[in-house]
Amino acid sequence: MPSIQQNIKIGGKDVPFKIFVERRKSVRVSFGKSAINLRMPSTLSNGAKEEHYKKAVEWVRKKVLKNPSILIPYEQVDYDNKKSLFIYGKELNVEIEYQDRKTGRGGFEPKTDTITLILPNDISGIEKNKMIKQLLSRVCAQLFLPEISTRVHEINDKCFHKTIKSVNLKYNSSNWGSCSSAKNVNLSTRLLFAPKDVIDYVIIHELAHLYEMNHSKKFWGIVAQVMPNYKEKEKWLSENGRLCDF
Repeated sequence: MPSIQQNIKIGGKDVPFKIFVERRKSVRVSFGKSAINLRMPSTLSNGAKEEHYKKAVEWVRKKVLKNPSILIPYEQVDYDNKKSLFIYGKELNVEIEYQDRKTGRGGFEPKTDTITLILPNDISGIEKNKMIKQLLSRVCAQLFLPEISTRVHEINDKCFHKTIKSVNLKYNSSNWGSCSSAKNVNLSTRLLFAPKDVIDYVIIHELAHLYEMNHSKKFWGIVAQVMPNYKEKEKWLSENGRLCDF
């Protein structure tokens, strides 16, 4: 658990910064998924910890000067003023309403291409953004699952000829997809922000696991046979994956 969680001002933006004091031998700074993480040995003196904190902040500032986009994952979206969402090649309107309720609810009106989110009156800050992301992901999963499922079966029928039990679309921040031994293909809703050829690569990657449930040389040979330029798609995800989120 983080001993300290705070925001630091970098490039005029508030950036979440977590400090972990734990049993370890070295100091490490990293760009995590939800915050910049500083890990320090618990054996350090308070003065040494303060010095490492200052060095870590300065290190982050230098990284941001070289690559400002590195902070994009930590920006809090102002959903009250964000009136649209461009996803899976479509621009959808987004409307937020507040009611006297304890839970959130989301829906989609196809006639106006509008996602409507209903939130509790008293929700705010991080919890508000978290609920909005969850609701947007849930609505978009329902909306785009038929098209994604169709594409998975098209690629399977053409290239793999395997039995697929189910295709699932849900939010996952730890990976882009997975394929279980029970023949369930799972894809993250974050993929909906990627180009369709990149989505195809992830589908091919997961379907290849129906032959090889590992990342062996044989597995990558199967992927390359179906998509010879798959490394270009991996590179895109590596460079742009942080932008793929609600």
